Amino acid sequence: MTSNQGGLALQCFVCSTVNPPDGQTCKRCGKPLLDWEEVSESYSVCFTEQGFWDKIDEERINAGIEATRRALVLYYTLTLGNTKMPEWAKGVIVAALGLFVAPNDMIPDKIPRMGYADDSAVLTVATQILEMYISPEASMRADETIAELF
Repeated sequence: MTSNQGGLALQCFVCSTVNPPDGQTCKRCGKPLLDWEEVSESYSVCFTEQGFWDKIDEERINAGIEATRRALVLYYTLTLGNTKMPEWAKGVIVAALGLFVAPNDMIPDKIPRMGYADDSAVLTVATQILEMYISPEASMRADETIAELF
């Protein structure tokens, strides 16, 4: 959670209510608010294009097809140049992919059968939040890459 020092309103990703910048929880549903700019800054140091592809190459089997596909969809959504995508949406992608690339996140990736549970959950939520910005081309490119990898 954050104090949102920039003073921008925070939108709840559960119920879509716009909340004042000084709030920690949504005034409508009570869920915690996340400042995606802050989250993005935390994980952006982990996300590089080379690091992303290294992770895909080395860990795709452990991560599984679904988590890998979601990561690829987000990656292609970010890199195919959707000019209508707002900055907060790019921040969500960078944060989600940064968490995916980071080896020691909430559940370290090296823990057998559990290491990618947190990554998978974050990638799932990110793709649901950003559904309106995910182009058919991004999904198609992800599917093509999955076919090559698996």
